[in-house]
Amino acid sequence: MAGTIGGGCVEADVWSAAREVMETEKPKRLTFNLGQDAAYDNGLICGGQLDVFIEPVLPTPRAFIFGAGHISKSLSKIAAMAGFAPVIIDDRESFANRERFPEAEEVHAAEYEDVFPSSPSTKPAT
Repeated sequence: MAGTIGGGCVEADVWSAAREVMETEKPKRLTFNLGQDAAYDNGLICGGQLDVFIEPVLPTPRAFIFGAGHISKSLSKIAAMAGFAPVIIDDRESFANRERFPEAEEVHAAEYEDVFPSSPSTKPAT
């Protein structure tokens, strides 16, 4: 946590909503009307209205591309433009390299059998 958004009761409601957003991965908008009566009753002497938008921060989805041929080269570029982090896997170093796939998050030049078991996509979620 960094900073504050104001009084204890508003901050507590926002914390509760933030936990819900983290669990559901769905954004949420909160509006607090801190009119004179509500502000005084809740100890929020500033009054006014407060809008808070909470959205989840999700990891970038990854696109695992097995094979580094000419189709994979184009597919990697399209995946990156679509918001994916491409991961290239090929058993040929002359194909699986940074020069051919500069936009890729990862490039693996190794036997598929060696890369696949250690891939995050094949590990159970915790």
